[in-house]
Parts: sequence; C-alpha cells; structure tokens
Amino acid sequence: MKTTTGPAAPPVGGDPSTLPPARPDPAMGEPIKPELKWGVVVGTVLIPLVGIIMGIIFMVDANASPEKKEVGKLWLMVGIGAIVLQTICWCGVGALAGGGY
Repeated sequence: MKTTTGPAAPPVGGDPSTLPPARPDPAMGEPIKPELKWGVVVGTVLIPLVGIIMGIIFMVDANASPEKKEVGKLWLMVGIGAIVLQTICWCGVGALAGGGY
C-alpha cells in the first residue's frame, strides 16, 4: 500500500520555466510611483510641512525598503530647503519694503 502526502517536489537543477514564479517579499512593500514621488515634491515646495512629515514617516519605518527611505530623505530635504528659501525670500521682501527686518 502506497500513500502520498502531497505533490512531488520539483527536481533539483530542473528547468526554471516549470518552477512557480517568485513572490515579492511582503516586507518590502510596493515601489513608490513616480507620480507620488514628484507630486509630493511639488506639494512640499508649496507647503513644506507636507514633505517634512512624510519624509520623516518614510525614513523611520523599520519595514520600509531602501527605495522608500531614499524617497523619504528626498522629501525631507526638499521640505527643509523650501523653508530656508521661503525664509530668505520673506526677509528680503521685508527689507525691501522698509520694515526693518
């Protein structure tokens, strides 16, 4: 009497086309779409707090892929740069207006 417990394993070194497709690692998540990446950059230039908050969230996520951490760093740097640039511009406007800034 012969019993089987499941399907036979594929032979070692067999044809790779017969193997099931590899599943992506769920811990890595989905890749960042370019539309989201550059949309947040544009939003960050207008409202810097958006990029700073999203950048910190993406950078500190322990399960995030290196791509997500890189995008988070980009958003954070653009947010900080936008604040610095806006501060310089507003101080210049104030100085030109004679406000004594």
